[in-house]
Amino acid sequence: MRQRAVRQFPRTEVAGEVARDFTGEVLRAWHVPELTDQAGTIVTELVTNALHHTHSEPQVRLNLRRGICTIAVADDDPRLVELDEQRDPMEPGLGLKIVAQLARAWGCSRTWAGGKVVWATLRVPAGHHRPARR
Repeated sequence: MRQRAVRQFPRTEVAGEVARDFTGEVLRAWHVPELTDQAGTIVTELVTNALHHTHSEPQVRLNLRRGICTIAVADDDPRLVELDEQRDPMEPGLGLKIVAQLARAWGCSRTWAGGKVVWATLRVPAGHHRPARR
């Protein structure tokens, strides 16, 4: 069964934190709280990047299907993101490196509307048991 949640966030200083809280609430409701920390870090980094590098209000989409959780952040800017090599840890751009380290896979795709979506996936840990349906 596929589960999906979508929310757009205003351009505020706390948008990343609010997106993190939203992600945690959704994952707990979907009975996968063990993904909350990693997914929260990923969504915070992606929303923060969208705020710093675009003029868009980021839209967060969460999907859970067949043991894979996808965290995606869309914006209206057509420029695709790239993971740059950093020589100095104080340089900007560490966010995508964090996403790449936490995620099973990640990427960036153009949208039909002319913007882009940056996404990352996490695997639900082996041995996870969803509650029985009633």
